[in-house]
Amino acid sequence: MKYASDQTSSIQEQVDPFNYHALDGVSAYDMKHNFVVSYDYEIPAGLLRSSRFTRGWALSGITRFSSGLPVTFASQSDNYLVQVQSNGVNATSIDMPNYNGSGYKINHNPRNGRPWFNTAAFTPNALGTHGNYKRRMFYGPGIDDDDMALHKVTKFTEGRSLELRLEMFNVFNHAQFYPNGSVDGNIDDATFGQVLKAADPRIGQIAAKFNF
Repeated sequence: MKYASDQTSSIQEQVDPFNYHALDGVSAYDMKHNFVVSYDYEIPAGLLRSSRFTRGWALSGITRFSSGLPVTFASQSDNYLVQVQSNGVNATSIDMPNYNGSGYKINHNPRNGRPWFNTAAFTPNALGTHGNYKRRMFYGPGIDDDDMALHKVTKFTEGRSLELRLEMFNVFNHAQFYPNGSVDGNIDDATFGQVLKAADPRIGQIAAKFNF
C-alpha cells in the first residue's frame, strides 16, 4: 500500500546536514484509511401532533473511523555530535535510535499499562553516529469518534427565530491514545513507548441563538 513520505514534515524536523536522505520516512500526517461521514436529518413534524414544540427538530453529526497516525521518534541528545538541538522553533535534535530488528510487537490494549511497542528493540545511537532507525516507521492507535448535535429552530415571525442546540463531542466516549516516541537524553527514558495522553473525553455544550 502506498503511503505519504518526506524528509521533514514541519519546521521542527531538521534534515541531516551530511545526508539529506537520512531522515526519509513516513510523513507525520500519513493516514492509510480515513472514513468520514456527516449527516443532517430533519425530524418530520408529522410524527407527532404538529405544534411549535414539535416542529424544527433536527439531528446532525460527524462520524469518523480512521487508522492511526505514525509514531514519531525523536531524541534530545546530541550523540551525533553535530550540535543540532532544540533551538527556538527547532523542537528536536536529529538523533535517531538504533533498531535491532527484533520486531515492534505492537500492544493493541494500551489500558494494560505496558508500552505501545517493543522498547527493547531500540537503543541509543553510538557517539558520532546518527542511528539506523527512521523518524517514523509504524502507526499508533486508530480513531473512532462520533460528534452529534440535537437542535431545534422555533420561528416566531418571518424574521425572528430561536435556535437551541445540544452538542456532544466524542459522544460514545471512546479513548483515542497517543504513544510517546520522544526521549530526553537517552532511549531508556521511563516514558519511552508509554501512552502518556489521549484525545478529549466526551464533552457536551448547550447553545442558544436568537435571530432577528
